[in-house]
Amino acid sequence: MLRRLSFAPLASHASIASLAWLLLAVAARGDELVLAGGSVVRGPVLKESSDALFVDLGFTVLSVPRTSILQRRSDAEAAAPTAGGESQKGLYSRASLAELAVKELVERFGEGVVLIKSPSALGSGFIIREDGNVVTNAHVVQGETQLTITVFRRVEGSIEKKVYEKVKILAVNPVVDFALLKIDATELGDAKLTKVFLGDAEELKVG
Repeated sequence: MLRRLSFAPLASHASIASLAWLLLAVAARGDELVLAGGSVVRGPVLKESSDALFVDLGFTVLSVPRTSILQRRSDAEAAAPTAGGESQKGLYSRASLAELAVKELVERFGEGVVLIKSPSALGSGFIIREDGNVVTNAHVVQGETQLTITVFRRVEGSIEKKVYEKVKILAVNPVVDFALLKIDATELGDAKLTKVFLGDAEELKVG
């Protein structure tokens, strides 16, 4: 389902705030259910029975069999900081990171930057979740139905390309030029992608 969301005009701090709002709007607040196979369902649990949980996804109510649930976490538990100061907020993560040189940052997070391709456009994006959520510009993907995401990995001193062809558009907002994509779990398999963290524009320094 493609959602169109409304935000304030793009600005340095407002852009990050709008992006966070976009991601939080897609991920309904409530419990987080980790399912067999690695999928995650988020939303308020409206009803519980001995066999299933009924989760409000906003546009429908999903019945999730208890036998498919590996873990259930509250919204507060899902966002709790982990080792290293990392905290997950819906579909994205934040972290308290030490200052690093550009070269070190590229080595650590370079694989989180991806190539987005459609029949009529080419652009870049970045991974925000290890299970395949990607942020890019709306103008790159808006109106498109066939997208690919190319991930570049370092393997034994060389660059290896992996192209994912099963890509969904989860949300798009042309006002702030943001779009949220998802690599299909069946194509991603057991691969663990490199994610990047969202920061605070007010903490940026010149130089």
